Amino acid sequence: MEKTPEEILLEELASPKKSVKVAAIVKAAKLSPDPKVLAVLQEFAVGSDKETALFAKNALSRLRPKLEKDQASSNLARYDGIRYGSSS
Repeated sequence: MEKTPEEILLEELASPKKSVKVAAIVKAAKLSPDPKVLAVLQEFAVGSDKETALFAKNALSRLRPKLEKDQASSNLARYDGIRYGSSS
């Protein structure tokens, strides 16, 4: 069974090697936001050394517009369902 990109990324984020961890953080900024990955990034942004925290904050800021867009489209779909009387 193959691992999903998010599972691979979580393994890389758990690496004790700082270079692997930072590379995974940069990679995370390019993926669609996964809740588990976001949680790890938020943890790094607060509880890491300065450099790792900076990379994590940058990744989170890149993911924020994607999150807001996903949330907005989800809310719009719910609104359309209510407005047109379809069940979801």
